[in-house]
Amino acid sequence: VSKSVLIEISRAEDTAAQLKLWAAVRDGANTVRALRANKKVPGKSGEGSPPIDKAFRAGQRFATTIAAIPESDRSRLGEFDEIVERLLALLSAYSQGS
Repeated sequence: VSKSVLIEISRAEDTAAQLKLWAAVRDGANTVRALRANKKVPGKSGEGSPPIDKAFRAGQRFATTIAAIPESDRSRLGEFDEIVERLLALLSAYSQGS
């Protein structure tokens, strides 16, 4: 498998998507172009997922990225307060059916 194919797999949004792409490689999708085409097929990777699923994955990536910030770089984390407040308001409205 080429380095570029491995890099493309590593850029998938989560482990499940990476495993699906790896399965596609085993089935013959051995170029980056073939993998990208595979990602666009509904039911493969995250394409065609309901918006709530996409939002959930984005939230997981956001939380993981925040957690990975080194202690020395955390001085700007306060800037996320407004974003977090907006997210909480949206989630509250969503859960109340508004």
